[in-house]
Amino acid sequence: NEKNIPSLFFELYGEDIADQTLLSKDKDIVWKLFSPLLNSRNARGLEWLADVLEKHPKLLYRYRPADSLNEFKKRLSNALVDSQDSASDAIRRIAGIIGV
Repeated sequence: NEKNIPSLFFELYGEDIADQTLLSKDKDIVWKLFSPLLNSRNARGLEWLADVLEKHPKLLYRYRPADSLNEFKKRLSNALVDSQDSASDAIRRIAGIIGV
């Protein structure tokens, strides 16, 4: 379960898996990693994603199918109106970066 990925994982491996070249190689990463982190409201994982997108703001637009990105944006928009929790700040950051 993505919500159970411990914060330590992102502290230990966050920089390694944030490599733009590595992320760009997996065309399904939006629905394999980014969407599950959002769906589970994994606060540390979403902070990591916000950091990655701040460094590489065009990264999401390289992925196909576009439906995955559109679905991610829709879920992000819905997540913005959900109750306040530890993931809310990261969700707002991501939304600002990608213009949702």
